[in-house]
Amino acid sequence: MYLQLITQRSVKLELTINIENEQTLEIENRFDFNVLYSDDNKKCKAVLNCEIRCKDNSDILHISAKNEGVFNCEGIEDEDDKKQAHVLAYTLLFPYVQNTISQLSVSAGLPPIMIEMAKIDPDTVKVK
Repeated sequence: MYLQLITQRSVKLELTINIENEQTLEIENRFDFNVLYSDDNKKCKAVLNCEIRCKDNSDILHISAKNEGVFNCEGIEDEDDKKQAHVLAYTLLFPYVQNTISQLSVSAGLPPIMIEMAKIDPDTVKVK
């Protein structure tokens, strides 16, 4: 099984910051990720939506980035292959979202926020 990232782009960016003076914030990271395949399984489009927020109050800090990537696919024959491709597509698209969030935080005058890559078990992936 093989995936090649053809193109990726940011499709939605949101930033809300209402931090007064110096504050220490506890932040949380949430994400959702979906992959849609062409009928012949030769291409797929992956969408990664990542959200960073202050745990106590999302009005203080909220950063959201949604990126999509288009991939060439080879060797996807069944549902198990799609599960593996899902994990690989996430691995290939994640650095772009991570960079976007880091750049947004720095542009807003904050230290760079570096989110960690989620560990996705292919057995937990639901193929639609």
